Amino acid sequence: MVGDRLRKRRLEMGMSLRELGALVDLAPSFLSDVERGVRKPSLESLERISRALDIPLGDLFDSEGEKSVDLHRLLSDSSVTLNYRGEPLTDGERRKLLDVVDAAMNLRSASDSWDNQEITRFAAHMEGEYGRPPSVALRGLINEIVRQVREEYRRQDG
Repeated sequence: MVGDRLRKRRLEMGMSLRELGALVDLAPSFLSDVERGVRKPSLESLERISRALDIPLGDLFDSEGEKSVDLHRLLSDSSVTLNYRGEPLTDGERRKLLDVVDAAMNLRSASDSWDNQEITRFAAHMEGEYGRPPSVALRGLINEIVRQVREEYRRQDG
């Protein structure tokens, strides 16, 4: 699927595998394998390829209008720069987000039971590990994640 999209876009741009390889510093044979689904590129390689082909990285994973990215892999891969409101996330912030996402996913069976007070307590726990009181930003982020988890499970149940 990703390979098909890369190949389609490369051909739309009239670019050969050799030309694309030169732009992204990858062997044309590797790119051919990726397009045919024989090999899986790293996230870093995909970023370089998507930039060269002028296609948003998320669009490579778009499935009939629905985007799919492995969030755990994305947050864990320090070779990928993640930004929040234009600022790059530090490794510590990435670990915190991963903890928050893991906790939110553990709410699957009890997603409706979290209220603002529990979210604030969870935020205090998360930042308490680092010796600071919970920030408004982290509480807001956790609240948004919990809201999205609730919404997703309501959609699945409905």
